[in-house]
Amino acid sequence: MMKQTANLTPAIYNITELLCMPGVIIESWNSKKGPAQCHRCQAFRHSSHNCHRPIACVRCGGHHYAADCPRPREMPPTCVNCEGAHTANSKTCPAFRKEARNRRAGTTAYTASAAPALHRARSRSGGNRPPPSAPETRASTQPPLDSVGGSLMAPANLPTARSAPLKVKKKKMLRKKKNLQHRRALHHRPEAPSESHASSCPLPDFCTPPGNSTDCPPGPAQEQGETPPHASTPGALRQIPPGAPGHSDPDSAGGAPGPPDGDGPDPNRAERDGETVPGGDLRVLFWNARGLQKKIWLLRPLLKEQNIDVALLNETHLKPTDRPKFPGYYIYRQDDANEDGRVIRGLVVLVKRRVLHQPLPNIQLESLTALGVEISTFGHSLRLYAVYRPPASILKTADLTRLLLAAPDSAIVAAGDWNCKHQAWNSCISNTAGNRLLRHAESNDYAVTGPDTPTHYPDNPNQTPDVIDLAVHKGLDARPQLEVLLDEMQSDHQPVLLIIARRPIALQPPTPRPKVDWEQFEDSLQNSTPSRPILEPKDVDELTVELTCAIQMALAEASHPPRQNRLPKTHPRLANLLREKRVLRKRWQRTRDPAIKTKLNALCEEVKAEVRHDSTQHWERRIAEASGDWASLHKLCREL
Repeated sequence: MMKQTANLTPAIYNITELLCMPGVIIESWNSKKGPAQCHRCQAFRHSSHNCHRPIACVRCGGHHYAADCPRPREMPPTCVNCEGAHTANSKTCPAFRKEARNRRAGTTAYTASAAPALHRARSRSGGNRPPPSAPETRASTQPPLDSVGGSLMAPANLPTARSAPLKVKKKKMLRKKKNLQHRRALHHRPEAPSESHASSCPLPDFCTPPGNSTDCPPGPAQEQGETPPHASTPGALRQIPPGAPGHSDPDSAGGAPGPPDGDGPDPNRAERDGETVPGGDLRVLFWNARGLQKKIWLLRPLLKEQNIDVALLNETHLKPTDRPKFPGYYIYRQDDANEDGRVIRGLVVLVKRRVLHQPLPNIQLESLTALGVEISTFGHSLRLYAVYRPPASILKTADLTRLLLAAPDSAIVAAGDWNCKHQAWNSCISNTAGNRLLRHAESNDYAVTGPDTPTHYPDNPNQTPDVIDLAVHKGLDARPQLEVLLDEMQSDHQPVLLIIARRPIALQPPTPRPKVDWEQFEDSLQNSTPSRPILEPKDVDELTVELTCAIQMALAEASHPPRQNRLPKTHPRLANLLREKRVLRKRWQRTRDPAIKTKLNALCEEVKAEVRHDSTQHWERRIAEASGDWASLHKLCREL
């Protein structure tokens, strides 16, 4: 192992012989000039490794690969980015030149001005792309993805074949090291070296010594009867038992926060593993928050405890300056305000980062407000909408048609505070909006489902609790399950858990990279690097095997698993206060006693004070534990 010195770089290029192989020439890496361009969709600033956009031909821009292009060779090509008479990868393309002049090309997803031209070119080639009806925001100006049956979700790429990860325990590596030292001792004896010397140490998957005719023993994964990932069938998905815990757990609290409000997931992130796995049932939470900003601290642990995939929230009352953060979830929001500028209503949709999805264009409705996302599930796509209907508005059947019947080939679930009452979905009474919704559902072949227990407890004790938080659905294979959760929030509405028998496609998280102590690696490799004379040609192969084993053992000894940042545990005193608050609120909902309501309000204030104190203590501990190096200080500043 050569130490890093100032004269190391010139010395590398002067090497002409390596491992007794003369004629070695070392040259610098000549990378391709220009911006990164995807070979799948021909867009810029990402690669085809995990691209989920529609396929675009490099010659004609159609939805097929270049090898299957039906356009004759004598016809001029058509660029999918600028509609010019050249191929999409031509350096004379105006879009290519514009990206080449951008210094930040390759750092963010491509959603530039070439999107309208991309839409026109693909429409002319036979694409079916509905125009977005929402105002021009960053989420709505992105061209929707094409699919069969009116779906906006593009089919995911097949899993990329990857080499088997290095999983070697320390004890096994030490045992191999002893065997290696024993073989070295046998080699220095007068007898000829053993024929099994080269095959006694397993080779890594990425290295095969030249001219070695001896087969290596199976690696650690094969010894346990497992199939290495690179030997699996292309396109096969790693199966997870349905209902297994953590099928699509959210990222840890220390992970990267969600994107800015209105931003969708970037499916072209290079650091994300492109392999997809099937999850269990889709767990959806819908809730009328009646002001979300002050209740985030209550919603975060609920999302984790219930393993929520999608949360549909209404009446959020968020200001434009509010920036709610939910680690492990993408945030989509639709704020609203009256003529005086006071915030009213508002919708928020939270989607777990590992669930493959995309936002839907906004629908212009008169009596309703809706915000939706499309979830990619096995079999068909599923559209989920967070819905809110103000009590004073008159429900119009035209809005129901636009919301539920616009995509006849897609399954749709619209859940939220409908303010519609009818005995058909367990309400105590019926109102005009409920009768109108029931008649429209019966005539258009969709269903309305409500939980068995009340979801709304009015502040006025003279009013009766009732069911007004509903799930309107069509196209599902089975009736969804609804469950009203215990009192978790400080709202007049109870959160409702909706379980849909659809397996969402979840992105497999990347394998955590261990931290490597390179100084320890260097010291260990200096002590274990084989150095013996080479007398015969087969000694080169044996020495290569020994060097490979030495590098593997040194790397395993110097590698340390990364520390996982988990959400801090709830303080016992705070847990007791929350438990007492739930019991007291349940008693007030049953008795409507004003004295109990007074105690409940005082207990809620005590819970808020305890939460603020616990959060302050947590940050003080984090600041005290931070060391003086720049890495830890930079990480702490980013979390602030």
